[in-house]
Amino acid sequence: MEFTIDAISCSHCVSRFTKAIQGVDQVDLPTHKVEVQTTADKEKIVDALKQAGYPPN
Repeated sequence: MEFTIDAISCSHCVSRFTKAIQGVDQVDLPTHKVEVQTTADKEKIVDALKQAGYPPN
């Protein structure tokens, strides 16, 4: 799964995001793209992102 998260802008954000979503494989700060490898349902990932303050676009 790949998401665009405009709220991710620094390494602290990446750390908080990673704690919210285990299994983050790649974060590209300049493009705000995040790749997550998981077997979890996409809606569960989106809900966790929203609760962490990083709603995907």
